Amino acid sequence: TRPGLVLLLRDVTEEREQEKLKMDFVLRASHELRTPVSGLRMAMDLLAERAVFAPDTREADLFETVHTETKRLGDLVTDLLDVSRLSHAETPLKLESVQLPKLAEEAHARFEPMAMERRLKITSAVAEGLPELQLDPNQFSRVLDNLVANAIRHTPPGGEVGITVVAGSDAIRIEVRDSGEGLTRRQLARIFEPFVQFGRNTGGAGLGLTLSR
Repeated sequence: TRPGLVLLLRDVTEEREQEKLKMDFVLRASHELRTPVSGLRMAMDLLAERAVFAPDTREADLFETVHTETKRLGDLVTDLLDVSRLSHAETPLKLESVQLPKLAEEAHARFEPMAMERRLKITSAVAEGLPELQLDPNQFSRVLDNLVANAIRHTPPGGEVGITVVAGSDAIRIEVRDSGEGLTRRQLARIFEPFVQFGRNTGGAGLGLTLSR
């Protein structure tokens, strides 16, 4: 028999259009929500300064719940607006000369309390003699924080999360590793899509990796 080749094509135009419509709707809604949510957060912050409830009472628990969820709603709206700005290249980078080891060590320090609370070990290893880089330290730290937070969330007690900075032949590589549940190949292909979450311990709105990308 003669060798042959089978080529399969699938038109994903309609799927892409539907995804775009969904994202456009969510982003328009987030713009409309920004003002009332900001007002609600401000009111809750002011009320938190003045309201006094006896500890361990139902009122104190309810107030703390409302305060926490209001902040979470505000953070969600902020993330949605950031996705919009980044997707339309409307967020200019503020470049500075930065030492990458310093940013990695700061991330380690920020997340060590969370790791200890979850009975995890967090480590960092940084190569010596790395040059300074031109980057936006706030945006870079945000990316690193999203990766480390994900790693901690998906690692069971007794596990380990590691931040590594190594120098390759033509690049500096930052790795965040964990001993968690892992992902299938199909899941890996979708982890940067907005609102997509996998694993047993999901949290947030599924926008962290979208923003990081």
